[in-house]
Amino acid sequence: MHELAIVQNMLDVALDKAKGVKAARIVKINVVLGELSEVTGESVQFYFDLLKKGTAAADAALDVRLVAGRLRCRDCLRESSPQESTPVCPFCHSPIVEILSGDECNVESIDVE
Repeated sequence: MHELAIVQNMLDVALDKAKGVKAARIVKINVVLGELSEVTGESVQFYFDLLKKGTAAADAALDVRLVAGRLRCRDCLRESSPQESTPVCPFCHSPIVEILSGDECNVESIDVE
């Protein structure tokens, strides 16, 4: 259910930006979702379709760009892709990893008219 709040926030950001440039309507909202964000493109699309009704984004398309997860181990300093739901280093098995990419969940840009 937290996806509802996330999508509402994304829509609010887009609507505020469109209003700020005096746009009549939003044509497309470009969203970035990371593999590690635990938010799926399907759930974002579902809630977007529900929430956009009656707004300047009522006819807007949603473009979701997925970003792969990348980790850096703080012990051995090697980079890797996550192998499990709990990020651990596949080389030294340390659980002390830094997320380099893949936790994104934001509006990248909007197209307006």
